[in-house]
Amino acid sequence: MFLLVLAQGCGERARQGFSDSRSGGPKPEIPKTSHADAHAADVDANGKQVRDFKIRLELESRQNEAVMEWDRAFRVLLVNESDQPIRIWDPNSQQGWNQWVVHFLDIRTGKTHFARRRVIDDTEYWKAASHGRESTSGVIEVAAKRTYETSITLSDFAWGELARVGLPNPNTDDRFQVRVRFESKPADDSRQSGVWVGTLTSEAVQARFTAGKLKTPHRLLWFGFADAAIDMMSKDPAWIGKVDEDDCTPLHYAARFGPASAVQWLLDHNADVNAVAYNGFTPLHLARDPEIVRLILTKKPNLTKHCRSQCQTPAQRAAEALTSARSAADRAKWRRILEEYRNAGAEYDALIVIHLDDLASLKAILKQSPRLADAFEGQSLLRTAARLSRFSICEYLIKEFSVDVNDFERGGGYPIIKEAVRYPEIVKLLIDHGADLKTRITWRGGRTGGWIIGDDATALHYAAEEGTPETIRLLLDSGVDPFATAHDVMAPDKKQVALEVAAICGKADNAEAIIKHPKFASTAVEIRQAILDRCLCQGAVPTWWARDAQRVNLIQLLLEAGANPNASHDGATPLQLAAREIDPTADEDNGELREIIALLRKRGATLDLFSAVAIGDVEQVRALLAQDPKRANTLGHDGYPAIHFAIDMNHRAMVTALLTAGCDVNLRNKSDYTGWKGETPLHTAASWGRTEIAAQLIAAKADVNAIDEHHCTPLHGAAGSGSLVVVRLLVHSGARLDARDEKGMTPLKYCQSGFGAAAEVRRVLEEAGAKNKP
Repeated sequence: MFLLVLAQGCGERARQGFSDSRSGGPKPEIPKTSHADAHAADVDANGKQVRDFKIRLELESRQNEAVMEWDRAFRVLLVNESDQPIRIWDPNSQQGWNQWVVHFLDIRTGKTHFARRRVIDDTEYWKAASHGRESTSGVIEVAAKRTYETSITLSDFAWGELARVGLPNPNTDDRFQVRVRFESKPADDSRQSGVWVGTLTSEAVQARFTAGKLKTPHRLLWFGFADAAIDMMSKDPAWIGKVDEDDCTPLHYAARFGPASAVQWLLDHNADVNAVAYNGFTPLHLARDPEIVRLILTKKPNLTKHCRSQCQTPAQRAAEALTSARSAADRAKWRRILEEYRNAGAEYDALIVIHLDDLASLKAILKQSPRLADAFEGQSLLRTAARLSRFSICEYLIKEFSVDVNDFERGGGYPIIKEAVRYPEIVKLLIDHGADLKTRITWRGGRTGGWIIGDDATALHYAAEEGTPETIRLLLDSGVDPFATAHDVMAPDKKQVALEVAAICGKADNAEAIIKHPKFASTAVEIRQAILDRCLCQGAVPTWWARDAQRVNLIQLLLEAGANPNASHDGATPLQLAAREIDPTADEDNGELREIIALLRKRGATLDLFSAVAIGDVEQVRALLAQDPKRANTLGHDGYPAIHFAIDMNHRAMVTALLTAGCDVNLRNKSDYTGWKGETPLHTAASWGRTEIAAQLIAAKADVNAIDEHHCTPLHGAAGSGSLVVVRLLVHSGARLDARDEKGMTPLKYCQSGFGAAAEVRRVLEEAGAKNKP
């Protein structure tokens, strides 16, 4: 290993408490700094040179030469040498930014490259990334005399785009002086007391930059190395017309990923603008930049070619992209692209003008060709208009051409009314003109991702998920049965009613529209009770695909409607189901769950020991243990022990109470869903790095060499998570350094995960006698 150290510093030190937000998702970036300050002395937000906060870069070496690989992670460490903790912004917080910028100085040419992450400035993006939650000001704390370690991969993607731009060409004979710079600042340039703000830069190291997987111009263009791709094609022009495994030519990739200069080079060298790749895409189908579209259009490509997947021309594809664009900038871009197509002679057909909500143009088209109204290129214009909420166009097609409002075949198994459930005025229009509400909906394609509604559903099921209360009332008033069932995707042997769909999605308003409709009250009490009880259990559990949920309001509604707070679903009550979802790593998600649990308790729900542990109610835990000490070995409904969850939540007082009551210090996890089967409390403490709890368990005679289902010991977990103090504690307590998991890996091998203080852990294990033998 090459271990390169630099940078000094301690800017603003922590003066407040610490909250650690490590939820997943794309990482934000900060605006570019000038090249001039990239090599400036390390400074904090006050412009003062920093001295006791350091950055360290680790690169692998091959044949005595450092190598930075494009598609393999390398480690960077922030070392706090001060006697106080230092807090930095969590990369997932929108309230502040931290970013690692990699600087490459080409020794031969003197050219400098700055590889930064792209800026993500899109509120809809963050809404999607956080499933509708408000952003939090999460921070990461680097404890006194400790190290924070992270891994950086230069080939990352973010939201379908290359995450990092500005890299030099890989696989050349050039050598680079490489530095890594850490930058930290608030998002709005305001000061945040207690969070370090400033810059740190590592010392330069001479290294090669390689990318072993990028051996064709196709892949080089795909991943942003246009100059290298052009150089390869210049040396062997046969590459220009070659296709890869997806039947794509280099021009397909240049059209999709740019830059325009690469497209121009390929066009100048006679690249085929009509080459057809997978799914029938031509380069124009993939182009997303107005300048690139304009360049390709100068070569007079075929503008009527339809791709196979969506059966669209390039112009139709651009019109759809315009409709779905989230930002003003994106919308302006796609309008420019459509203008380029129009100027080049592309037809503004019926499908395009519907996307543009241009009723006048549609009337002109259908006046010339009335037959297109109900059969345009194998598609239903009414379906498209309904999906896009084009009421005037829907009304025109129905009233002037009597188009089929029950088209089913051209919707993959979905009737048109399903496409319109978000828009009650269109649903009413369809019903008034004969929409068949008895039609059952069965999706004919494959199922991937998160599905809530199964086959044989009604329009009401989809309205409960995606629609509005007004849509639901329209459907019920028009004869749809609120008790009609569809297959349950998660349990094929069970059925679900529309109210259950609303509950799973957390749609309180839609659930209220069903519950308060006279038809819901018309059935037998016991049937309603069973449905309400199931919904209470289902609604208490968040689902990642259900955005904009109103779960607290939903639970309140269901309880007021008569749902039993102690109902049981697969052996668990709503309170137990909610408690089990509390996340030790994302406290911002737990507030809603705690509200739900409090509401259920207020309505008479029984609090069991596991749930009391989950919500951190230590007095209730002690009371329950006093009533029955045997509860100390309680397992959750899925087999996860209460003591393990107390350790997850870092509740030391809970652990003490459980052990004092007689909890088995080597109690095994029996859950198929959480942790590893067979792990003991010490496994859990070691993996989390809970030093005090680990010491407490060892003092209580925990087996330091216990193995879980994968033959991992607690030392494997501590080493893998980079928990330096726990590793020292386990080694001192007799943990086996040569213990091997089911794959033959020792704890020393686990240090390669790169988490936490991995470098220090590795040294501790080696000093204790661990050897990295196969």
